[in-house]
Amino acid sequence: MKNFYLIIVLMSLYACQEKEIRLFNSNDLDGWVNYGGGKFYVEDGCIVAESIYELPNTFLHTEKKYRDFILEFDVKLDTVLNSGVQIRSNIYKKQTT
Repeated sequence: MKNFYLIIVLMSLYACQEKEIRLFNSNDLDGWVNYGGGKFYVEDGCIVAESIYELPNTFLHTEKKYRDFILEFDVKLDTVLNSGVQIRSNIYKKQTT
């Protein structure tokens, strides 16, 4: 199976106070958590997500939670990739009913 790549070039978060917080430092994934065991790494100043055949959904998310923000980023991805950005999502150890 062909590997797919998601490349995030620039990611910034702007709080209501117009103070810019850089979520990605262009060097490493400090401040980010890999959930689900996917392959995420930094290459040429970009976050790269590589799909792994038969691996269920995986996510890269920030360690901190944010509110009242504007999220801006550039993305390059394969047209057959089922991908997206989740905002205000939660991860639960067990499914709640």
